[in-house]
Amino acid sequence: MAATTKAPALRVRRSRGGGEPLHRRPHLRLLEAVATEREKEESSRLSTAAAAAAIVRNAESTVGDLVQRSVRELDLALALNGKLPRCIFTCKTLSILKLTLNNHLRDMEFPINLSRLETLHLSATTFEGDTLVKLISGCPVLECLKMMFCKFYVLEINSRKLKHLDLLETGSRRARVRVVAPGLKSLDIRSLKAQEISLEHLTSLERADLRNLTFHGETRVFRSLYAVSSLQLNDSALEYIFKEMLFSQSAPTRLQRLKNLKLMTCMSDAPLEAITCLLHQSPNLENLVIEFYKEARFERTFWEEKRPVPDSFFGKLELLGNLKSVEIRHFKSRTSTHELVKFFLSNGKRLEKMLIIPKQG
Repeated sequence: MAATTKAPALRVRRSRGGGEPLHRRPHLRLLEAVATEREKEESSRLSTAAAAAAIVRNAESTVGDLVQRSVRELDLALALNGKLPRCIFTCKTLSILKLTLNNHLRDMEFPINLSRLETLHLSATTFEGDTLVKLISGCPVLECLKMMFCKFYVLEINSRKLKHLDLLETGSRRARVRVVAPGLKSLDIRSLKAQEISLEHLTSLERADLRNLTFHGETRVFRSLYAVSSLQLNDSALEYIFKEMLFSQSAPTRLQRLKNLKLMTCMSDAPLEAITCLLHQSPNLENLVIEFYKEARFERTFWEEKRPVPDSFFGKLELLGNLKSVEIRHFKSRTSTHELVKFFLSNGKRLEKMLIIPKQG
């Protein structure tokens, strides 16, 4: 049984009062017409405000009734005053919960027990204090967590059950993020803001998509990607990965299982260094897609044998030894881009397909 609670459409019907018709009183026609329009506007405003207030007042009882009916899925989209009915967070039948609050969610001073919740979607919500940590901790079998347009200061996840994590347009400048999830299969982080982030023990991770990251402190991301078979990155993610590789006290992480790699880049100098290192740490890479979204510019020296990074980054790995397919999108013909094509043709000993899609215009 699924239940959805949304604000109902408001239909306000108004009837004109009695009295002599306006066409029989021409000298009052204009004044009464103006007054009537003002009354209509005021009546509509008051009716709408009263209805909205009634929705908020009745939200708790409505949700309570649904929860008592042992609902398994609840999609709640309401602008409340920072509090939600307690019964939502103690319901033992909910398996899917979607919250769009358009407001702050204050600290909940009671135990959260969503013992059967497997999917949690949070949208347009600001979490005060450690409210988010308490909420996630109260979901012991949570498998899918998606956050979009949310603001928080602390996000800590320590779970063996979590399989899918999406953090989209979320976080804050002072946020701390720590994820320990040995069972995580897919990771999607786009436009995340945080002071520091640490991804740990992602031993089952198969797919990762990292874009438009903004971190102001310590990061630990790249070393947790060693198990992925499919990876998507853009320039900002490449920058943080390259910094981790440069300043790491240990040998660079090798992506031994990586088969499919997509890079969205303008190919400026810094991302190019990161790409070079990334290719060297991906000995079993088979499919590579490079998509230019800005003017491409790069120097030949980056693609020759000597590269401006420590030799310890490369070891004895054979560059592009297993590469089978290369796709270059938004390609613009110029000397430097031709060098890029030559680089893949020269080093891709097992290359079977080279697809070049030119830039339009």
